Amino acid sequence: MDKKIKKLWVRALRSGKYKQGEDRLKRDGRYCCLGVLCNVVGAKWRPIEAALVPYLDGKLVGNNSDPSQLIGASLLRRVGMKHETQINLANMNDDGKSFKEISDYIDKRL
Repeated sequence: MDKKIKKLWVRALRSGKYKQGEDRLKRDGRYCCLGVLCNVVGAKWRPIEAALVPYLDGKLVGNNSDPSQLIGASLLRRVGMKHETQINLANMNDDGKSFKEISDYIDKRL
């Protein structure tokens, strides 16, 4: 994973600025850990069918099958993360791990 982005992401997750949510990158002012990553890299959020999805440089960076739940291949490449890692982090988030626990995992293992 890109070291600069990782550092910024871990800092953002630990900042207390973001309220944690489940099942969506961003919904009702709450974020999945991956939604926080989208913010860290400068994504802008737009509504699509009652969900918010991330755009970067005017292009959708959410996953094509469900852009409100996962980030897509272009953003994964940009940050240096594998799809399997993303799934693991999303599961950690949705299974009740706190942003602190997730940031510790990212800091030690990515």
